[in-house]
Amino acid sequence: MSEGISIKRLSSRSTFFYKYIFPTIWITGFGIGALLFILRNNLWQNGEWSGWFIIFLWIAGSSIVMWFSLKIKKVSLVDKGFIVSNYKTEYYVGFRDVLNVEETRLWNPKLIKINLKRDFPFGDRIVFIAPYRLQLIFMNHPMVEELREIIRSNLH
Repeated sequence: MSEGISIKRLSSRSTFFYKYIFPTIWITGFGIGALLFILRNNLWQNGEWSGWFIIFLWIAGSSIVMWFSLKIKKVSLVDKGFIVSNYKTEYYVGFRDVLNVEETRLWNPKLIKINLKRDFPFGDRIVFIAPYRLQLIFMNHPMVEELREIIRSNLH
């Protein structure tokens, strides 16, 4: 970025944790725990189905964790758009490419979704973890309306 351009981080500081550390700990920890439980209780003997059920639960849970972690991005606000990063690659998305801004209601951590008018290398939606705020889970995160207003004012 050249000098004079202001950059404001929008995504939570915990993004790296949720994207890389939490999935590694969860998948490894529950995988080892499931395997030890199966082996200690001899659940493979006599065609016992519960061992397979535990493996299925671990795979299903790991899939959900991976789905969540792969989609979240680090997002920063710049003068005329956003810098979106997966910690390996960065892309610029201009305000003119934004369709709308939404948020999750009953999900914690709170996710903000920026829906785009066209596909970018990471898809047609930017998803990031909102900074933590002490609020009821069904309330609007103030960043959502702030982003809507910033986008609206920069398009007119």
